[in-house]
Amino acid sequence: MANRYDSFIRYVLSRCNKQKDKGFKARLRKAESETTEFQSWEVLANWGIDISDRKTRRAFGVLGACAANTGLSQDGRLSLGEGLRFIEKRKETSEQELDSSTSAARLRRLISCKGSSELLAVLIPVLRLFASREISICYSRVLQEVIDFDSESRRLDICARWAQDFYSKGRETEDGTE
Repeated sequence: MANRYDSFIRYVLSRCNKQKDKGFKARLRKAESETTEFQSWEVLANWGIDISDRKTRRAFGVLGACAANTGLSQDGRLSLGEGLRFIEKRKETSEQELDSSTSAARLRRLISCKGSSELLAVLIPVLRLFASREISICYSRVLQEVIDFDSESRRLDICARWAQDFYSKGRETEDGTE
């Protein structure tokens, strides 16, 4: 059974990339910027998101906008850590060079965030990078992680999982198969 995050991302991808609803996509893209996000409120409110709750509104808006810009027909499978590792694998970065890579620096910056608001600001360029490199991360999982990020114990679990996914050697392909 799909949860709220899966359903939202599936809806966004369907409207933007299957139905080619350019007006919907344009309104949703405004959510990336705090100065123009009010233009996306109609989309978010119609989905049932409480737009008076800043954290929820920003999380759904930013992740929806980033997913809309991917051109994907369905949500990806990779976590943030796996996506960053995949960038380095494409560049044929060795295991020894992985820790000093730009992806490792991005991961460290994500992990250093103290709350969902800071995380979203750091996350937007990383998500744009994934889209530009056609790396299909799981936007619904990232959305849920952003929502949960303000809880100290959840934040530590999320960051540990990103680091584990980045530094583990097992998953080498974008579709998650070895």
